[in-house]
Amino acid sequence: MAGHDPEKFDGMFLAMCQRSEKGIEEVLDCLFSFLVRKTDYYTGGTPGLAEKMLMEHFKKYEKIAEKQKEEIKK
Repeated sequence: MAGHDPEKFDGMFLAMCQRSEKGIEEVLDCLFSFLVRKTDYYTGGTPGLAEKMLMEHFKKYEKIAEKQKEEIKK
């Protein structure tokens, strides 16, 4: 993604995490609740598209996290 700034929303996400009393599970629950209430994320595409998009991004960053963990071990 040209011009994509991965830190663009860091301040907002950090504030959400700091305000969360139940940790990352509460933050994720709030995110998915927002998607249901304020977007067509689940219903706007073909069946299974929402999950496919979610898993593509999850797997992308899972690989990055694993690579970072390996680098720390070295």
